[in-house]
Amino acid sequence: MKRLDGENRRDYPGYVTLEVQQMRQNNPNIKAIDMAREIGVTRERVRQVLKSLELSTNFRRKWFCRDCGKRVARYATRCKACYIESRYTFYTCEECGATKRIYIADLKRLHPRFCSQKCQGKWLGRNYGSKRRGKLRQELAKEV
Repeated sequence: MKRLDGENRRDYPGYVTLEVQQMRQNNPNIKAIDMAREIGVTRERVRQVLKSLELSTNFRRKWFCRDCGKRVARYATRCKACYIESRYTFYTCEECGATKRIYIADLKRLHPRFCSQKCQGKWLGRNYGSKRRGKLRQELAKEV
């Protein structure tokens, strides 16, 4: 469809119908008042044209989940499943490299580094254990 531009567009008998139809095709969620302002007619005239073209006159905004795209309740940003999933994150164990899922609030509070006490014990033994202390004592003794 050809878009009519300039001052002479009102001279064309069906310019409002053409403009409304084209605007609805380009943006199905545009409100009647916005179409009316752009075309230069009343909102009621836009509604009449939409009805004659058998297009939807319902201009209510539809709300969708920002993560998965499913329909959600009014003013909601996420569906329940995506909201629950957004409350969790992943971290990697420093000892074995396993990836674990943790609640974000716990991540900020606990600062986890290990997936289990076993991994924590291995790491502590290797870095602070009696064997490590013995090696440090030997190195210190050599320096003196």
